[in-house]
Amino acid sequence: MAAVNWDVDSLVARHTLESYMMSSVSPDGFGATRDPGQFLRKVAQFDALNELMEVCMNNGARTHFQGRLTVLHDDSHLMAWRGLARSNAGPDGTEVRGMFHDVTDTEEPQLAPLTAFRLGDHEEGPASVLVAYRTNGTDEAADVPVLVYWISKRPSYIAESAVDHNQSDTPGSLIRPEDYGEFLRAREVLKAGQDELEIPITAELLGPDGGWVKVRFTLRRYPGAVGSLLHIGRFHRIDGI
Repeated sequence: MAAVNWDVDSLVARHTLESYMMSSVSPDGFGATRDPGQFLRKVAQFDALNELMEVCMNNGARTHFQGRLTVLHDDSHLMAWRGLARSNAGPDGTEVRGMFHDVTDTEEPQLAPLTAFRLGDHEEGPASVLVAYRTNGTDEAADVPVLVYWISKRPSYIAESAVDHNQSDTPGSLIRPEDYGEFLRAREVLKAGQDELEIPITAELLGPDGGWVKVRFTLRRYPGAVGSLLHIGRFHRIDGI
């Protein structure tokens, strides 16, 4: 749990190191002040963002807020947060003060339905998954792409977990380490912010028998600012049925 405040005059969010570390693996890069885009860059879904914005206007239209959001952690897992805020705070009443609480232990992270991703849910169609990047906070070239959330049903030809196979060269990722670079190069292109751009790549994923399965991926940004860190991937097998 950590506190955040928003200055209506300067349009700047202020938060603590504790708040920053709720979704980070390292304090490197921490800044006590953030603009709205920086502050929300890891938010994958915010059910009542419009209501929070009304509170942040501090014009009396709405004075209190509470809601849930889904946040992407630097280590690539999705978290469920609860937030609350009130306006007219601070010595001169120009601040909005709030708190965020990580409730992942008791609530599942929520994501929009398939229609929000413009994806179908057809049995014969490509598999759909969210791809994030596990980072150590210092060297982007050492980031590990990870399949973090199945949008469609997981195909039977893909392993449920990399950990189950105890492969030291696959640290929790279903993606073959030699193919990490393909995902990292695609990420650099997608940082440009074009939501409709799709990057095709070929990679190998871990199969249920511990072998590698060749697939053809297309990657594009997840909607919103978090799209620089989180991608929507679709893939199909290309070395057999």
